[in-house]
Amino acid sequence: MGYRHAIVMSDKPGVSSTRSDGCRLHEVRWNELPVDVAAAEIDGVIFDDPRATHTELPSVIATLPNVRWVSIEARSIAMLTPSALPRLADLVISGTTDVVMPKGPWPELRMLRAREAKVKLRADELPVLESAELRVKTKADLSEVGRLRRLRALRIGPVRADATVAALAELPLTSLHFERGTIAELDGLLRWPKLETFGAFRCTGLKNVDALSKLKALRSVVFVGCRDHGGVLSKAVTKLRARGIDTELS
Repeated sequence: MGYRHAIVMSDKPGVSSTRSDGCRLHEVRWNELPVDVAAAEIDGVIFDDPRATHTELPSVIATLPNVRWVSIEARSIAMLTPSALPRLADLVISGTTDVVMPKGPWPELRMLRAREAKVKLRADELPVLESAELRVKTKADLSEVGRLRRLRALRIGPVRADATVAALAELPLTSLHFERGTIAELDGLLRWPKLETFGAFRCTGLKNVDALSKLKALRSVVFVGCRDHGGVLSKAVTKLRARGIDTELS
């Protein structure tokens, strides 16, 4: 089931609109609520505060019992608390600032997306996380990701060597995407025989992708912004397409 109503909270609200997925975005001023929708029907909040002017969670959030997803700047994430957002399932973190995930547990959080910000998290406080898009900074951060034992879909980077992949070996992944890195070969993917989707974005060192031909469950492969050393990727894509696998090389 998709989301229906989200408030976009800003010091300079714009015009309300409807997203392509049908979710209605209600533009309001900071710490205000729209008058054309009941509080119980609001299931999303976008905190539009790129300069991190506000440091405390707006008090009106306490009146919204069914918020399931939040979009927030990395610099403002400290204002979030499980007690204020007990049903939070999807969290999108924008910006590039390194941050620490607010102390949990977050009992219903199933998706965490932070493509640019490096987020330090604690796996035991994210018991049901199933999908994540993360950048990692240290080996300790990577180890925590490897302890997210419900994680099935992961987009992660930078991926410099197979040691990065090895740290994720215990995860039940069916979807894996590498974001940046110099990893040279993909033999480590054989740890996940049920892998259905694989992608590499701006991974400049890939020279051996033979492992893809051995993954029987594979359904989709994408290479974007990767160097095609000696035509390795082009040849692999041709073979994968011959198997009926949906592929992209750009």
